[in-house]
Amino acid sequence: ATDNYGIAHKINSSGVEQWAFNPDDQTGVGAGYTASSPALSADSSRVYSVYTDNTERKLWLFSIKTSDGSMDWKYASSEDGYNQDLSSPILDSSGNIYYASQQKIYSVSSLGSSRWGDGINLSTSRLGLKIPAIDNTNGYIYVSGIVTLSAGDRYIWKLNQSDGSEVWKVNPTGNNNL
Repeated sequence: ATDNYGIAHKINSSGVEQWAFNPDDQTGVGAGYTASSPALSADSSRVYSVYTDNTERKLWLFSIKTSDGSMDWKYASSEDGYNQDLSSPILDSSGNIYYASQQKIYSVSSLGSSRWGDGINLSTSRLGLKIPAIDNTNGYIYVSGIVTLSAGDRYIWKLNQSDGSEVWKVNPTGNNNL
């Protein structure tokens, strides 16, 4: 589990904490928070957590070893991370990690390298994108969000998993509550 300050906790089946991973203490990043849930790798050896750093103004993705809570690797985007809300990360069948900021969606390999450069920019609004959904069978990702502050300017995107290219973008009717 991850708390609001970005600290990831491993709790055993008896309710006893096994370890806590604090991005501030273990990586030297500044004060921040997270508002999302972590994702567990298919083999349960890693947990992936996103973190907003309000001091260095970066968006971070951490790979944490579930055995001892140590950091495996970290990935920082160049997007301004100040007060950003991030989606929970999701994984595809190959172990690639996807997550969304308020304006971009990212794809990072299980080894910590970017798969799509510095993310795919989908929105000009700081109101944000929503948690992506994944279709592993056909190789697509679906993201919803607000593009601008204009009424009715909300969309759902279908993207290719391999390169993040847009397959389509739909402005659904009655879309004020995406």
